[in-house]
Amino acid sequence: IKAWGDNSKGQLGIGTTNSTNTPTELTIETSFGIITAGASHSLAIDADGNVYAWGDYSKEQLGTSTTTINTPTPIKIDELTEIKAVDAGKEHSLALSEEDGSIWAWGGNSAGQLGNGTTTASNKPVRPQVEDGVTFSAIAAGGLHSVALASDNSIWTWGSNSSGQLGTTTASNKPVKLEVKEGGKVVTFSAIAAGRLHTLALDNDGYVWAWGEGESGQLGQGNTADKKSPAKIKGIENVKMITAGDDHNIALDNGGKLWSWGKNTSGQLGLGSPFSYTKPQEIKRLQDVEYISAGG
Repeated sequence: IKAWGDNSKGQLGIGTTNSTNTPTELTIETSFGIITAGASHSLAIDADGNVYAWGDYSKEQLGTSTTTINTPTPIKIDELTEIKAVDAGKEHSLALSEEDGSIWAWGGNSAGQLGNGTTTASNKPVRPQVEDGVTFSAIAAGGLHSVALASDNSIWTWGSNSSGQLGTTTASNKPVKLEVKEGGKVVTFSAIAAGRLHTLALDNDGYVWAWGEGESGQLGQGNTADKKSPAKIKGIENVKMITAGDDHNIALDNGGKLWSWGKNTSGQLGLGSPFSYTKPQEIKRLQDVEYISAGG
C-alpha cells in the first residue's frame, strides 16, 4: 500500500504523523488485497483475511486495546479472521466475515451505529443484533450510520437517522430491514453505498435509489429536500456500480459512462463547472471506466 495526504492522525500508516504530497509506502511488510479510508483512520485486509487498522483512535475506531490516540503504524485486530470486506466511517468501522456472512462493528457508537443495541463505544469488534439466519454480502459505513446488504438482496440500516439516512422514520441502535416496493412488487438490491448523511442503493434492474439528506442535491431528485424513504433516481439506468462521497455521488453504467450529482463546491463532480446538481449529469471527459470511488 502507498498513501498520501493529511496525516495528522497517522492515517497514512507510514510510521509518522507528518503529512505528505508524495505516495509513500506503508511501514509494514504484509501483502494486502483490500483497503478503505475513513474520515481519519484506515483499514486493510491482508491475503489471509486478517484486518489491520491505523490512524485516529479517539473514538476507538481501530478496534484494538491500544492507548495511543494517533497510531501511525498498521496494527492487527486479533479478533478478526477470514474477513472479505471492511469499511471505515467517520468514527466507526465495519467488517464482513467470508466464513458465515456475519458482520463485526467497532469504534464510536454515539448514534447506535455499531448496531449492538447500545450507544457505548467499543474498542473491540462486536456483533450487530440481527435476526437468526440473516447473512450479509456487503457493508457500508456512513457518517454515523451503517448499511448492509443481506444475502436475500434486502437492505438493513442502523444508527443515526437525523436526515432520514436509515430510510425509516426513527433512529435505531439495531439493524432494521427496509421493505422497498414499486408497483406493489418488492424491490431487491445488488449494491449499497453510504455518504455522510445519505444512503444509495442499486437495484437488480440497474436503477439507483437514494434517501437521507438532500440539501446538496445528493438524492438526485431534482430538488434539495430530505427523503425518509428510498426514492428512485430518474435519468440514469443500466448502472453497475455506485459510490457515495460526503455529499455527492458517482454512478458507473454498463456502457462505461460516468454520472455524478450532488455537492460540487470543490469540483468533485468532474463536470467542468462549480455548480452543484440535483440530477445525475454525465461526466463526458471520462469513458470506458471500470471502477469508481468517492471521498469527502
